[in-house]
Amino acid sequence: MKEYKYKINGLLLGAAIGTGFAIFESMGYAFRALLISGNKDFMTDIIVVRGVLSPFAHIAWAAIAGAALWRVKGGHPFSMGMVLDGRFWHLFLVPVILHMLWNADFSLPYHIKEISLGVVAWIVILALIQEGLKEIRSEKIA
Repeated sequence: MKEYKYKINGLLLGAAIGTGFAIFESMGYAFRALLISGNKDFMTDIIVVRGVLSPFAHIAWAAIAGAALWRVKGGHPFSMGMVLDGRFWHLFLVPVILHMLWNADFSLPYHIKEISLGVVAWIVILALIQEGLKEIRSEKIA
């Protein structure tokens, strides 16, 4: 799809997919908490915490992953060879490592671990936004 050839399109599509995933996963955790504890307040707390943290997690990770794919895809149809491209892996490993650290068996008070990892993700996202805007500007000039 040539009209969606920019890296920023992959970033946006990835964020949308990550948002949907975060919603379903949060509902699953909340439902499980309700079944186990029977406490609606505990379920609500899970939804609120996951809702607040979601822009730092699956939404950001999937956005980066989408940009990684679009880095090699551009306006071409998808092919499996694209996921073997080093340019894809160079960026795709960022959300993989962030997710691994997020799930690591250690915690810090006040969600410092999660917020710190989210800040790293957002620094990458902001850099990708700038890269995407530069890509669009350079094409307009040409």
